Amino acid sequence: MKHWNIGNTTVRNPDRIKEGLRILKSFEGKEWNEDQHVNYLEKLVAAGLVENTKKELQNKGISGRKWSAVLNQLGFAIAWARSGPVVITPAGNALLERSGGGK
Repeated sequence: MKHWNIGNTTVRNPDRIKEGLRILKSFEGKEWNEDQHVNYLEKLVAAGLVENTKKELQNKGISGRKWSAVLNQLGFAIAWARSGPVVITPAGNALLERSGGGK
């Protein structure tokens, strides 16, 4: 599949969106703050969606926010810093309920 980007070059591959959203769903209802940004990135690394590079380790919060920004821009989530708890939108839940896809 051809790679692309929306707003930043973090995700690059649309095949990774569903799994990144599934991981973000585990934060639903939690305040979207710096600690959660870091936790989100760590879960993305554990799932193999993000490489555990020196740059990523130095900028964990920023990297987690970039991933959530893509999901926000596509309308799958509401996870903006200082805007309240994470919400997965109806479109995001519909994507997660679809069979197939994945990483």
